[in-house]
Amino acid sequence: REWLKRERTCPEDRGPVTEENLVPASRLCRNFLGRLKITCEFADKGCSEVVRLDSLQQHVSSCRYNPQRLLPCEKGCGEIIEQSEILHHNCVQSLRQKVNHLEDQVKEQKTELEEQRKTTKQLQREFDILRETVLQVQRTGEDNPVGDIDRDRESILWADSMPLASVRDWGAIVSTPLRQRLEPCQQQLMDCGCPEWLAEELAANGHESKWPPGMRSLSVRNTNRLTYSGFRTRRLPGQQAVVIMQYENRHMRANMTLHPGILVILSHGVE
Repeated sequence: REWLKRERTCPEDRGPVTEENLVPASRLCRNFLGRLKITCEFADKGCSEVVRLDSLQQHVSSCRYNPQRLLPCEKGCGEIIEQSEILHHNCVQSLRQKVNHLEDQVKEQKTELEEQRKTTKQLQREFDILRETVLQVQRTGEDNPVGDIDRDRESILWADSMPLASVRDWGAIVSTPLRQRLEPCQQQLMDCGCPEWLAEELAANGHESKWPPGMRSLSVRNTNRLTYSGFRTRRLPGQQAVVIMQYENRHMRANMTLHPGILVILSHGVE
């Protein structure tokens, strides 16, 4: 290929030749050529070494007259630089460039991580919707309960948009809230984007008479109080109240959840 940069004829028979005509040299030819001795390509810069052709590249890479020979910086930064750049090398500037490069990499990785988190959350949401669809079919025995499936999708999408809550004291449950406590919570649900039908159901399930067996009475709640810490709850902004959705609490015992969910008002302790 080097020959073709200067000539377009074969050096042996002077016939026309192109790069497409080239073929790899035979092993015999390569071995023969490899034994030939040749001066270093940096002879004009002072190198007096004469080496075999098959060792030329190895010598060139370490030749002290090669301006592109890689050497470690001796000023303290330890960076590997070309020999021709040693006199102009600035350790502080070089290290600053490394830091900037690492910071850019960290930003890119954070962006990628955030995208992966969003994708994971979306996949989890789709899984929850699919699971609720299957369970809804099992509950109703219908092959295509379209209305209920759409409602499950609506409820999951809404609940996922709400902030997670932490309940410090499950003993502060208001089990029989008056209408004056329930109505503001129902309105707040709708103000937070909750579908009207779901807000009505959650508010209707805000009284212990509608709660699942594992929460229905004071004696049962006292027995199960420590278990309630396993609930995944959503906070109702502006209220001392949480929503416990059934779809994200399948890990709890079946007698502690209700479809689609329940509203729990507390006197204090919601964070």
